[in-house]
Amino acid sequence: MAKAPEPTPEKGKTPDSSDVFLREVDDAVRRGDMESFLKTYGWWLLGGIIAIIAAWGGYILYQNNLAKANGVTAESYIKAMDAANSPNPTQQADALKTFETIGKEGSVGYQASAQMMQAGILAKQGKSKEAAALYAKVAANTAFPKAFRDMAVIRQTIIEYDTMKPADVIKRLAPMAKKSEPFFGTAGELTGLAMLKAGQKKEAGALFKSLAEDKDVPPTIRSRATLLASQLGIDIDLKKTVEAEEKAKKTAE
Repeated sequence: MAKAPEPTPEKGKTPDSSDVFLREVDDAVRRGDMESFLKTYGWWLLGGIIAIIAAWGGYILYQNNLAKANGVTAESYIKAMDAANSPNPTQQADALKTFETIGKEGSVGYQASAQMMQAGILAKQGKSKEAAALYAKVAANTAFPKAFRDMAVIRQTIIEYDTMKPADVIKRLAPMAKKSEPFFGTAGELTGLAMLKAGQKKEAGALFKSLAEDKDVPPTIRSRATLLASQLGIDIDLKKTVEAEEKAKKTAE
């Protein structure tokens, strides 16, 4: 007779004890792996999480402190500006001290601006050498924005212009005495005058012509450039210059 097939557990019935044993062993192994992992790396993992939370909290605290510090600096800066414009020597001295402090302790932008203001006050007081030296310091600080550095070069050159050789003026301002440069107007005018002193009339005339016909150059500089170019025998399209001035005025309005 054929052997009857062994009955299989019906749905809902208690599974074989061997299956239960295998599952328990599997669960134990998994628990053992997790316990082993936590014993080995748990403190490192916890330390990493704490470090991330601490770093994030520190960053938020730093940003809040920075915002508060900038607010205090801004308030001091504005008060110093008002004092600098005062005819009172005492207030000017106070402004100079404030700008000196901000120039050392403020953020990069405030440092650059404060040092420029400090140099301006020194120049106003007739301390040309000190002012020129401070402008030179700003110009040489690569951490400062380019606009501040270029402006410092121009102001330093204006102070030292009468004592400089024309060739040195031309060389110093060469990077800025180009069309499309932000300070082309002032740098170009100083360069053109230095060229005249050096006897370079042709080069000076060409530069004054460019200044006169450039709509982005301030109207006062364009007017002077037109006059100088005309004296050098350079033809200027006055209509074009006037139109540029009118367009600039409308844009400003």
